[in-house]
Amino acid sequence: MSPYLKGGRDTAKLSNRARYIATRPGVEVIRGEHSDQPATKKQHDYIQRLLRDFPGAEELLEYEDYCNAPTQANANTFIRQVQEDFAEPMSRMENYLD
Repeated sequence: MSPYLKGGRDTAKLSNRARYIATRPGVEVIRGEHSDQPATKKQHDYIQRLLRDFPGAEELLEYEDYCNAPTQANANTFIRQVQEDFAEPMSRMENYLD
């Protein structure tokens, strides 16, 4: 997600556009140098919020990976998957895609 895209009534459209740009052919995901480090407190807190707001997220394989190895990379992967799978309900909730 980009902090430069402001929501409002076009939040879902902007979210889809950002996802398209990020996943089109030729895009290379750059792995951070801290990806093997333990998940940050902000990541952990955000994951807890996601699990509270979207109970079905516990069933994702990415959550199992995060539970087995709570690294920054696994936390990011889980957060991205939840944002993708629950994009529609998130677009209707304040503070998720604003």
